[in-house]
Amino acid sequence: MLKQTKIAHINTVSYPRNSVASVMLSVHEASVLAGVDSKVFVARGPKRENTIVLQNPVQRYGNALTARLRGDDGFLPFSTVRRLIAQLDAFSPDLVHVHNLHGYYMDIVPLLDWVRSREIPVMFTLHDLWLATGRCAVPADCQLYFSHDCSNCPKPTCYPGKWQWTDRLPKSLRKRDVFYKDHLLSPLNAHLVAPSTAMARIIEATTLSHLPVSVIENGVDPSIFNPQSLDENHAERKDKGALRLIAVSSQWTMEKNPGALLSVIAEMPTDWHMTIIGKRFPTDSLPKHLRHSVTIVDDVESPTRLAQYYRASDALLSPSLSESFGMTVAEANACGVPAVVNLQATPAINPYGNNILSVDFAYPHAVIGVIKNAVHREVDTSKVTTITEMQKKYLLLYQQILSNG
Repeated sequence: MLKQTKIAHINTVSYPRNSVASVMLSVHEASVLAGVDSKVFVARGPKRENTIVLQNPVQRYGNALTARLRGDDGFLPFSTVRRLIAQLDAFSPDLVHVHNLHGYYMDIVPLLDWVRSREIPVMFTLHDLWLATGRCAVPADCQLYFSHDCSNCPKPTCYPGKWQWTDRLPKSLRKRDVFYKDHLLSPLNAHLVAPSTAMARIIEATTLSHLPVSVIENGVDPSIFNPQSLDENHAERKDKGALRLIAVSSQWTMEKNPGALLSVIAEMPTDWHMTIIGKRFPTDSLPKHLRHSVTIVDDVESPTRLAQYYRASDALLSPSLSESFGMTVAEANACGVPAVVNLQATPAINPYGNNILSVDFAYPHAVIGVIKNAVHREVDTSKVTTITEMQKKYLLLYQQILSNG
């Protein structure tokens, strides 16, 4: 039924190693195999077949600078959205699938006006909470976004951020309803997709609660992330109490809570070891006497290599204050490694059997106790959603939405 259907995917980037882009690209590829005429429209990324790149580097940095000064990411009156709309006009899609609209490239007002004028359905995959908040993408432990009052933002430098607040904004953008996007979505035939039940529950308590929400978990590639070739010393290390832990993030921003990880490292037994993967981890904050217990890896060259790091570990730690899904947790579980996640995350990663255990990372001694409990549990890898399962659910949802007009 989807054959000859035209679907447009919109996102900030198309780099395969970006978690949002990887989901978008895998759904796009599955759509093409199903006979869909699918195109990807992004601000930046590699040029490939069926992909339209809307910005050049000069425009990218100029837009980012302006957005940071104005504090109005997502409402940028630049040429990027005009080029996007011209491309959409030429393509004439039957359905628009929107991923991230923030990232210093978009003015959502004319884009959503275009969707409404064409009377076509639009799907939003909520990879974060930007569509439901006043300004931020990852509210973490901030509760102001629930009260719909971002005029006194306690974390003004958090992504997508600003250097100044409303004193720099044009008067037309100082109205609260501009930053709350529900009035822009209400005239649309819109459907939301949440990557987790925790995210869906939060959306149901926001200004987007009037829109239908489906839960489709992000998929993991089992050909890469699997428990094969597990370190033969795992069982021996567990018996001796000597454990290898891992924590993974593309960027160790404030929302990823590196301070909590440092506190856990300070509480670790002397024969434990922590591998931290990701850029911008505050290594200088690590006391010298603990550095022998920690390995810092800024980046890994491939998902295959990342899977090897997972399999060499006894447990994954996710201290993050906000996780819409928790891709690293799913990848570790797929490799047969249990995860210990932050109970206080908003959205949270739900605990699940032996796979995922939750604890308040504000109490490092409690975290150590949960780790000791987690590593002796057998992970059920069959409970991890695969890419194929995710693709099938998206294609089925496309079909349902198009059938309902």
